[in-house]
Amino acid sequence: MDSPKDKRSIDTSSQHNSQSYGLPQSTNSLRAIIDSVLDPIFVKDRQHRWIEGNKAFWALLGGEERAKGKTDYDFFPKELADQFWAGDERVFAGETFNEEEKIVNSDGETLDIATKKTSFTLENGEKGIVGIIRDVTEQRKIEAEIRQHRDSLTDLVKEKSGDIEHQRRFYETILSTAPDLIYVFDLDHRFTYANAALLSMWGKNWKEAIGQP
Repeated sequence: MDSPKDKRSIDTSSQHNSQSYGLPQSTNSLRAIIDSVLDPIFVKDRQHRWIEGNKAFWALLGGEERAKGKTDYDFFPKELADQFWAGDERVFAGETFNEEEKIVNSDGETLDIATKKTSFTLENGEKGIVGIIRDVTEQRKIEAEIRQHRDSLTDLVKEKSGDIEHQRRFYETILSTAPDLIYVFDLDHRFTYANAALLSMWGKNWKEAIGQP
């Protein structure tokens, strides 16, 4: 067992390490760091009440005074609140929650959010939840626009391919019905095309003539 002298030595060393890395020693400093995070961060108690949050989170719900101590049912439709609580219960049961959801902010805007939640033990010994929210609305809009442009481009390529095939068949019909002898050969003097009139004169079919010198 460590002697009191050893214990004091360990505590002093630990404090020295924290200070040497510039870690904050006060609650106010830690609070300032959390409030500087742009993503909303919240803490819920076992009754699903919001008991803590950073500035970004309270702003999302219209202010700390308006939202602190309240639950999802005070801000969201029952169906959506039911969904949030079901996710909370999974976290209380030991799962780590990492999913995308939809919410309506204090301005009435529907947002796509990516939410991560995990459980921890509060000072009163009860389980709590700490969560962080990332607004991915613009990202999802951009992805949807990219998919739309890609689909439009695919449709355009199909349309153009259909036009090209239609033109090819049209010209093929003209060449095949022309009474003139029409042919094409490559640099090695092999026939790559011969119309019906030429094939008839040769007494050959397409396979027998094409590719031959």
